[in-house]
Amino acid sequence: MPRPKLYDDDLRGRLIATAADQVAAGGLDGLSLRRVAEEAGTSTNAVYTVFGGKDGLVGAMASEAQTSFVAAQLEAVAGRDPLDDLLALGLAYRRWAVEHASLYAVMFGGRVPPPEDCAEDGLAPLLGVVQRVADAGRLVGEDVHAAALAIWAATHGCVALELALWPDQPEELSARDFERQLAALTRAWILA
Repeated sequence: MPRPKLYDDDLRGRLIATAADQVAAGGLDGLSLRRVAEEAGTSTNAVYTVFGGKDGLVGAMASEAQTSFVAAQLEAVAGRDPLDDLLALGLAYRRWAVEHASLYAVMFGGRVPPPEDCAEDGLAPLLGVVQRVADAGRLVGEDVHAAALAIWAATHGCVALELALWPDQPEELSARDFERQLAALTRAWILA
């Protein structure tokens, strides 16, 4: 007879979210398994059972951040006009960062070593859309990879500044400012 399941996916998710909040606030040095367990409403035994310890929890956080981010990016690409998909990717990037601020800090804040394929997986949806822009003859320049990196860097910079410097700015102002940035970015890289 199989052993009963003691810890479910909901608990796993709570432990990752709680740990991500701690890491976002205080880096890896601020991560306490005892506090994670307490805040998630369980015991430290659960952390060890589910993740094998601190290293396993940190790895699961990094993996969850990457998986969630890439899923949001892939969901934004609808296969419509590449310019529309490019704008949708930028908006999805910001939305994910705002809605998952702790995972964003884990993924992009240098607080946790990223999974090996993080940069490739994270860039792939954008790279695909920029390639479609180039295939349509609308990309400024010929280097698709360089254009994708520049677009990602500018988008990331805007989001990072918003979260770090203006986290309490009203949403309508933040969204408006970000959309203006996307429009300027589009004018810089896309031929009319």
